[in-house]
Amino acid sequence: MKKIFAMAIVFICLASVIVVAIILTSPWGEQTAVEETILPDVRVETFLEMKQEGNAVYVEDQMSGALIVSVGFVLIDEPGYVEIHADDEGVPGEIIGTSPLLSAPGAEHLEISLSAPLSDHAVYYAMVTNAKKVPVTDSQDHIVLMSFAARSDATPETGAIEP
Repeated sequence: MKKIFAMAIVFICLASVIVVAIILTSPWGEQTAVEETILPDVRVETFLEMKQEGNAVYVEDQMSGALIVSVGFVLIDEPGYVEIHADDEGVPGEIIGTSPLLSAPGAEHLEISLSAPLSDHAVYYAMVTNAKKVPVTDSQDHIVLMSFAARSDATPETGAIEP
């Protein structure tokens, strides 16, 4: 029961961060960078929760204007991909980049080329899919993904990532 409660808290926090990012990037809100001091802790907690299920992805905020996304860590229990999706009103939308086919157990510092540069203050999603490009889900049918923002001051980690 405690595990379910902890997972619910993590997903609520992640959803809150996404909502704040959407509000900050809306045309009627002032565009400012997402609070960087909150995101790393939420991301690590989310990654650790996903990792317990066997499939996980960890990605930090990326430099706006970049044509490559640096995925810090991906764990998979069967061959699959990491897809980068643009935001579509708070959910993953158009695929703008796909990794090569990965084998288990996954990869660290995976670079994914994009079809379009990352827009400043925009939210994106790194999603794990299987070899048939179907989204991978956990035991509670949650899609294994992590959101991130494009920011002019972002500096993704280049050292060892796994929390």
